Amino acid sequence: MPYAYDSLVTSSSVRCPGFLWRNRLNEVEAVIVLRRLLIAHPELDLEADEIAQAMLRDDNFEDIAEDVYDSIHVLGIDKLNGRAGRREWGYVEPGDAASEILSETVTPLLTI
Repeated sequence: MPYAYDSLVTSSSVRCPGFLWRNRLNEVEAVIVLRRLLIAHPELDLEADEIAQAMLRDDNFEDIAEDVYDSIHVLGIDKLNGRAGRREWGYVEPGDAASEILSETVTPLLTI
Protein backbone atom coordinates (compact mmCIF):
# COMPACT_ATOMS: atom_id res chain seq x y z
CA MET A 1 0.00 0.00 0.00
CA PRO A 2 1.63 3.31 -1.02
CA TYR A 3 1.83 5.95 1.65
CA ALA A 4 1.30 9.66 1.05
CA TYR A 5 4.77 10.46 2.32
CA ASP A 6 6.62 7.91 0.17
CA SER A 7 7.81 10.58 -2.23
CA LEU A 8 9.28 12.59 0.63
CA VAL A 9 11.17 9.59 1.93
CA THR A 10 12.43 8.23 -1.38
CA SER A 11 13.00 11.26 -3.56
CA SER A 12 16.22 13.19 -3.06
CA SER A 13 14.92 15.95 -5.33
CA VAL A 14 12.24 16.93 -2.79
CA ARG A 15 13.49 19.45 -0.27
CA CYS A 16 11.48 20.08 2.86
CA PRO A 17 12.34 23.52 4.25
CA GLY A 18 11.04 22.59 7.70
CA PHE A 19 13.18 19.47 7.77
CA LEU A 20 16.60 20.61 6.58
CA TRP A 21 18.31 18.17 8.95
CA ARG A 22 16.67 15.23 7.18
CA ASN A 23 18.10 16.26 3.81
CA ARG A 24 21.63 16.10 5.22
CA LEU A 25 21.51 12.70 6.95
CA ASN A 26 23.44 9.80 5.49
CA GLU A 27 21.91 6.30 5.56
CA VAL A 28 23.46 5.28 8.88
CA GLU A 29 22.31 8.47 10.60
CA ALA A 30 18.81 8.01 9.20
CA VAL A 31 18.66 4.49 10.65
CA ILE A 32 19.74 5.83 14.05
CA VAL A 33 17.01 8.48 13.92
CA LEU A 34 14.41 5.84 13.01
CA ARG A 35 15.50 3.54 15.84
CA ARG A 36 15.39 6.36 18.39
CA LEU A 37 11.99 7.48 17.09
CA LEU A 38 10.61 3.95 17.46
CA ILE A 39 12.00 3.68 20.99
CA ALA A 40 10.39 6.99 21.91
CA HIS A 41 7.10 6.10 20.16
CA PRO A 42 6.51 2.31 20.37
CA GLU A 43 3.00 2.82 19.00
CA LEU A 44 4.67 3.34 15.58
CA ASP A 45 6.28 -0.14 15.60
CA LEU A 46 3.42 -1.84 13.76
CA GLU A 47 3.25 0.80 11.03
CA ALA A 48 7.05 0.80 10.60
CA ASP A 49 7.02 -3.00 10.36
CA GLU A 50 4.28 -2.94 7.70
CA ILE A 51 6.21 -0.38 5.62
CA ALA A 52 9.44 -2.37 5.92
CA GLN A 53 7.76 -5.65 4.96
CA ALA A 54 6.11 -4.04 1.93
CA MET A 55 9.45 -2.62 0.81
CA LEU A 56 11.18 -5.98 1.24
CA ARG A 57 8.51 -7.79 -0.76
CA ASP A 58 8.62 -5.24 -3.56
CA ASP A 59 12.39 -4.93 -3.76
CA ASN A 60 13.23 -8.60 -3.38
CA PHE A 61 10.71 -10.27 -5.69
CA GLU A 62 13.22 -10.86 -8.48
CA ASP A 63 16.00 -11.73 -6.04
CA ILE A 64 13.80 -14.34 -4.36
CA ALA A 65 12.80 -15.81 -7.73
CA GLU A 66 16.45 -16.05 -8.75
CA ASP A 67 17.38 -17.69 -5.43
CA VAL A 68 14.56 -20.22 -5.79
CA TYR A 69 15.63 -21.04 -9.34
CA ASP A 70 19.29 -21.43 -8.36
CA SER A 71 18.45 -23.59 -5.34
CA ILE A 72 16.26 -25.94 -7.35
CA HIS A 73 18.61 -26.03 -10.32
CA VAL A 74 21.49 -27.45 -8.28
CA LEU A 75 19.46 -30.31 -6.77
CA GLY A 76 20.79 -33.54 -8.12
CA ILE A 77 19.44 -37.02 -8.61
CA ASP A 78 21.71 -38.24 -5.81
CA LYS A 79 19.69 -36.32 -3.25
CA LEU A 80 16.50 -37.92 -4.57
CA ASN A 81 18.06 -41.37 -4.62
CA GLY A 82 19.13 -40.90 -1.02
CA ARG A 83 15.53 -40.27 0.04
CA ALA A 84 13.44 -42.49 -2.23
CA GLY A 85 13.09 -46.25 -2.31
CA ARG A 86 13.20 -48.91 0.37
CA ARG A 87 13.87 -47.78 3.91
CA GLU A 88 13.89 -49.63 7.21
CA TRP A 89 10.41 -48.24 7.99
CA GLY A 90 8.95 -48.92 4.54
CA TYR A 91 9.02 -47.60 1.00
CA VAL A 92 9.24 -43.91 0.02
CA GLU A 93 7.82 -43.02 -3.38
CA PRO A 94 10.16 -40.90 -5.56
CA GLY A 95 7.42 -38.28 -5.96
CA ASP A 96 7.02 -37.99 -2.18
CA ALA A 97 10.78 -37.69 -1.70
CA ALA A 98 10.99 -35.05 -4.46
CA SER A 99 8.16 -33.09 -2.87
CA GLU A 100 9.91 -33.11 0.52
CA ILE A 101 13.22 -32.04 -1.00
CA LEU A 102 11.57 -29.24 -2.96
CA SER A 103 9.69 -28.01 0.10
CA GLU A 104 12.84 -28.06 2.25
CA THR A 105 14.76 -26.17 -0.41
CA VAL A 106 12.20 -23.47 -1.21
CA THR A 107 10.50 -22.77 2.14
CA PRO A 108 13.43 -20.93 3.79
CA LEU A 109 13.69 -18.64 0.77
CA LEU A 110 10.03 -17.63 0.94
CA THR A 111 9.89 -16.93 4.67
CA ILE A 112 9.97 -13.17 5.08
